[in-house]
Order: sequence, then structure tokens, then C-alpha cells
Amino acid sequence: MPIRHIIVHEVDKEPSEAVTSRLRDEENPVNDHAERVSTKLRELFKGVSIGGFEQPEHEGLPLTGFETLLRNYFDGQDFSDFVAFSHGAAELLKDKLSQPSAQQARGGYLLLNHYTHQDNDFLSVVLLRMRQGISLGADLSFTEVDELNLDTLHMAARINLTEWLGGSSERYIVFKIGRQARDVTQYFSEFIGCT
Repeated sequence: MPIRHIIVHEVDKEPSEAVTSRLRDEENPVNDHAERVSTKLRELFKGVSIGGFEQPEHEGLPLTGFETLLRNYFDGQDFSDFVAFSHGAAELLKDKLSQPSAQQARGGYLLLNHYTHQDNDFLSVVLLRMRQGISLGADLSFTEVDELNLDTLHMAARINLTEWLGGSSERYIVFKIGRQARDVTQYFSEFIGCT
């Protein structure tokens, strides 16, 4: 399951506060750490595809913002500019988090991972958060450390890009939401634009 592209941006927000972002200017390196994160996240996506992108009510109306980004940057084989695509996605997420309906929502680290598996291209879109962990210092004393929470998907979508472009299925998105209230998570499904 080789990683084709992987990048992480920070889209930060605490409930009832303004949204800020910190965007990378280049992709994260594909190394052992990236492979471990990618593998762990793929394991959490076990399940059946449950939906697809929301389609306009009438012909000629625009597609959702996320699907428009995909159509602009993914040609069926690869992304023409994954960094630019990811910046556009981060801005879409920032816009959704800024809406009054997302007042109680929190931000996090937006991970976008394009990989192939069994001749299909996939794109994982995951909002990661940090958690407190315990480690041992040089003197073998316990110390707190911040670490990515990879055990739970708070909000995530995996898009089978091959099925989406091929039109062979209307269900090409797996969508995962944590246990937060619907009014806290609605912005994420609107960000992806899925039904």
C-alpha cells in the first residue's frame, strides 16, 4: 500500500474562538513514521463505503468545494499539485469551522494521504488531535508527552478515487465520526460534501 502523497496542516480552533491555520509548503516525507501513521489510519477505516459526494439539485449548479478541488487537481492517475490541492482543502475546512453552526467545534491536524491499494487510488482526509501520553525521561522518571491520537478517528473520510471517477458505484466514501454531538461534527461532513 504505497503512499503517493502525504501532508499535514494545522487548522486550529477552540470552541467559540477564531480559526487559525498553519500550512506546510511541501509534502511530508514518505519515511517510516509516515508509513506507520498511514498504516494505522488505514486499519481504522475498515468498513463499507457509505456514500458519495452530494450532487447539485440541477444541472449547471456547482459541485461541492471539495469535489471541485479533486476534479481540478486529480487526473485519474495522480495529483498535478498535491500541495496546492491540500492548501485548498485546508482553506475549505477553515471556512467550515468559521461558520456559526461550528461554534462549538474544535480544529486539529488535517492529514491528507493519497495511496494505492489493490489497483485503486484512495485519499484519506483525517482530522487528528493530540493527546497526553506518559514517557520516561533520561533519568527514568515519568514525564508527560504530547502525541498524535491514532487510536481513534475523531473525524475522517476515505475516498476511493478510482470508483469515484469510474462512476461504477455511488458509494465510494467511508466516513467516520467520533462520539461528539452532531452539531459539533456536522461541519466535517459539509467540508467533504458527502451524502
